[in-house]
Amino acid sequence: MFRPPPRWVASHGVFMFKLAFSTVACPDRTLVEAFQFAVDCGYDGLELRTLGSNDPTLLCEPSLTGA
Repeated sequence: MFRPPPRWVASHGVFMFKLAFSTVACPDRTLVEAFQFAVDCGYDGLELRTLGSNDPTLLCEPSLTGA
């Protein structure tokens, strides 16, 4: 599996923020598909977005949203 090196700012000698991919950008993908996309593109994390407060459904999971 490809894993890019950590993002490094040589001029300051510090690591940059890690990058995450949000499921709000892929509403038609399942969690597994969204996770695999994030891994394949070298993201450091996956942000799971919901439909609002007190709503457990995820924007990327059609089977949970009735789509």
